[in-house]
Amino acid sequence: MDVTGFVQQHLEALSLVVTAVRYDVFSQTIFWMRFDSPGLSDLCSFVSTVSEGDFYRMSCKIHFPAVTVRLRREGPTTTNAHNTFEAINFPLVNISAKAEVIIMLNSTRHLVMRITELNFLNLSDELTTAAKGKQMSLWKKDAVGRAQLLAEQAYLQRNSSSCFI
Repeated sequence: MDVTGFVQQHLEALSLVVTAVRYDVFSQTIFWMRFDSPGLSDLCSFVSTVSEGDFYRMSCKIHFPAVTVRLRREGPTTTNAHNTFEAINFPLVNISAKAEVIIMLNSTRHLVMRITELNFLNLSDELTTAAKGKQMSLWKKDAVGRAQLLAEQAYLQRNSSSCFI
């Protein structure tokens, strides 16, 4: 399997990433990104070699035709459930990303491919553009500004995809 095919197979299985981060003493921000259609992997290129570790870094361009981003601020209630203070949804199209793939030669002399990062290149800018004309509280502005980092954090909390060759 080539690198582009490996990344494409992973993207077809990717449907949702979620993370939660503390906003203030009373609440947290929930970041939720649903991939409404599979991402498309294109043009994987060599980045660098680390001879001491026997691995290569590759980078692949990714295109997501449609995603939905939901940002929610919630806090605890007296019943240990969560109370939603405010929320905002963004249906987005044509989101660009970059996947970093590590190719390692392990001790049994097999090649291992692993996706180590998925960076959304302009997600915060896309959300800022989508938010124009909407009523934006301080929390919403903060959440939109941090969305790119939240998306990358949410992806890193998932199990990494690997392929042994």
